[in-house]
Amino acid sequence: MIRLRLLKRYRDLFQRFIGLCNDTIMAEDNMVNTSERESEAHRTLRCLDEIGKRVTILREQALTLMREKEDMLLLLQDLQDNKSVACSKERDEIQAITEMLAWRCLTVEISVTTPRDENQELALSKVQTILKDLENMFKTDVECAKRTAESYLNACLPEPRGNSTDHKFQGLVLGCAADDQKAVRKRLDTLLADLK
Repeated sequence: MIRLRLLKRYRDLFQRFIGLCNDTIMAEDNMVNTSERESEAHRTLRCLDEIGKRVTILREQALTLMREKEDMLLLLQDLQDNKSVACSKERDEIQAITEMLAWRCLTVEISVTTPRDENQELALSKVQTILKDLENMFKTDVECAKRTAESYLNACLPEPRGNSTDHKFQGLVLGCAADDQKAVRKRLDTLLADLK
């Protein structure tokens, strides 16, 4: 009888020991699974970071291609308007080639949209109107237009180049989306570079 009690007690202890071992193993498995999940989450986040970088590069490349297309169309327009070609024998051939190239260039469609809220849309619309007025000013009063363009450009720079900064324009530009702010600065840089 004592022997039976001892056997029963050993069996109970053994089962408890097995139970503790199983609990420990399950806890370790849970830790491994948690660690694997964390590792998987970390890998996913790294992958998303890489995709985010590639999307940024893709957008920049698309914007570069859009500018290149605009530049080509402007160059073709200048070649068509060139008076020295108007008198040459090859005028018809040159005209046909420039028209064909312009048509082919127009078949290329590149689009990058910038997400904007209502306020950003309104600010961008006002900035575009101001820039169109500035471009028209270049046709009538180049010196005044140049000073105005410089004050607008200073409004777009973190550290202005000169003394004059148009603070009203600066407020409007700051109300635009970040991509639009860069585009406005680029447009002003181009306007001023064309004067040199």
